[in-house]
Amino acid sequence: MKAIQFFILICILVSCKKENIYYYANNKEIKDSTVIRFVDVELKKLDIDPKKKNLKIHTTLDSVSYQTNLDTIRTKVFEIASKNNSIPKDKALFDEWVREKIIVVDNKTAKVVKFYSTFKNPKFDRYDLNMVGMKKLINMGSILSQNPNAEIPEDYLAIYTSAAVHSDSSKIKENAVEFLSKFKIDSLDRRHYNLNFLSFSDAIKIFQTFNRNGVCKEPFSIKSILENDNSIYTHKEDSINILSPIAAKTIQNRLDYYKDHHYRISDSQVKNTHNLISFGVPPAYSLIINDGKYTYFIYVVGAVVTDLHKKQSKMIPFTWMKRIGIHYYNAIRK
Repeated sequence: MKAIQFFILICILVSCKKENIYYYANNKEIKDSTVIRFVDVELKKLDIDPKKKNLKIHTTLDSVSYQTNLDTIRTKVFEIASKNNSIPKDKALFDEWVREKIIVVDNKTAKVVKFYSTFKNPKFDRYDLNMVGMKKLINMGSILSQNPNAEIPEDYLAIYTSAAVHSDSSKIKENAVEFLSKFKIDSLDRRHYNLNFLSFSDAIKIFQTFNRNGVCKEPFSIKSILENDNSIYTHKEDSINILSPIAAKTIQNRLDYYKDHHYRISDSQVKNTHNLISFGVPPAYSLIINDGKYTYFIYVVGAVVTDLHKKQSKMIPFTWMKRIGIHYYNAIRK
């Protein structure tokens, strides 16, 4: 009899535990699964288990017409891209092939203000990118962190070099290891850049540091967390100087040159930008843009798995992906 009573008590206690509630910045409850998944990743960074119950998570994210906004953006991108032959003129094909994740971060506060994703299936969601795409930025930062007056060729970022060729120049050198450690990026495989990955947040953090005169701030999307209505976390602003203003200015100038001269960037109708960088390994393409007030991280995948067991997929040509990334920026910024 006591065993039955104990079992009933346990069931009652378990049933009393409520699901977590997620809130946008205006205290509207978050319902979208892709947004909740994004916030759950941020919870783990705070050593808080998302599976823990009775949590109320208040975020910095904008709630304004999330789904309507996303549908409008995708429709606008399709219309523009199909007109200039960036993609096949088939909306159903576009919806099937193209997946994107967009993160918008305030340059001054490092607050994540917008998040969009069409990675509905958690199995195919993406959270990081190959570090080789940011190899030149990292190398430049590591050189200038040790010698702010070092001479860096104006066209350093714009000159194409193959990311796939293994060479000594692709090894992660000691100064780059030291530089990345300042961003709390460790445990690197030094044999080659393309053997390492950066989280989307870390990629944004590095890029914003260069545009914030060398001051690093961790991008954040969680303002506070309550457990059983008791506060267990409140975000506290923190920053660290990683580069001198002189060094940061040199990098900004090289990013400006890249924007004005890089293939398919200078003639891609990218609007209202201070600087940007683009990179990727097919079928994924990344674009990071600074418009002066916000940093836009745009990650686009132009492939969809059609048969997981047979490892079959469809892929959009990589040159088209660059144009699509620009279209997303122009659409989301308005």
